[in-house]
Amino acid sequence: MTLITNLPTEDYSPIAVGDTGAIFAPLFLDGANNTIDLTGATLSTRMSLGSTVKTWNSFYWIIDDGPGGKAHYNYQAGDVDTAGLWQVQTTITVGGKPRHTDVRFLEIKTPI
Repeated sequence: MTLITNLPTEDYSPIAVGDTGAIFAPLFLDGANNTIDLTGATLSTRMSLGSTVKTWNSFYWIIDDGPGGKAHYNYQAGDVDTAGLWQVQTTITVGGKPRHTDVRFLEIKTPI
């Protein structure tokens, strides 16, 4: 397994329907642009498109650099089976205390 330790900018969108080889690797920063320490964290994510809501299995989140706030998620087939502009929000839970990220947009395109 390759850990992502050098992620200068967010680059996770757009992807295409069925792109399970792609990864979601956002930068986890607080409001002051400081990294959020992910050491010991559990990450859970919900994505929505209108009334359709999907929850990503936290098992597939990999923390690459806890103190550096770097982690990535390996898309599963059910995550990327519908085209659209999805809203994505991750909850970082450390010591039972949840912290919600800003909403990000994930564009999933229909391949030609």
